Amino acid sequence: WIAGVTGATAPRNAHDLQSWLRSGELLCELMNKIKPGLIKKISRSAMPFKQMENIGCYVSSCAQLGVPEQDLFMTVDLFEGKNMDSVIRNLHSLGRVAQTIGGFHGPHLGARLATRTERTFSEAQLIEARAMPARWTNLGRTVQLDTSTPATPSASCRASISD
Repeated sequence: WIAGVTGATAPRNAHDLQSWLRSGELLCELMNKIKPGLIKKISRSAMPFKQMENIGCYVSSCAQLGVPEQDLFMTVDLFEGKNMDSVIRNLHSLGRVAQTIGGFHGPHLGARLATRTERTFSEAQLIEARAMPARWTNLGRTVQLDTSTPATPSASCRASISD
């Protein structure tokens, strides 16, 4: 996916992923392809602290775009290869978020993020829904709860099970 978006040559095997991304340059370029100009300055230096700065800029940009906090990673996870699983999880999450960015028409990675759909119901619909008994199906059996009487501490509900 990264190669498809940036035009860079991908490594032949997964073991080379960490060294391919380690400088942070490619991640910053990826981010600027998704949202042009998001990362203003990409360091091309071989100095470790500059490379870690690139990675930090990438992670901050991910947060700005809406990548969930649990899908972000620490700089050392990539730079020292301590947790490449979290880096890969982040890339998958970025792939989902990228599909929601206006103006990005690159290749997709993962399913598109769900969007919230508000639903409004009339008072009559709400009353009708409350009057309907709750039903669940479990392993071929239908469970129907009797909700005609209010729940009490001694008898919370009566269930009838039919095959």
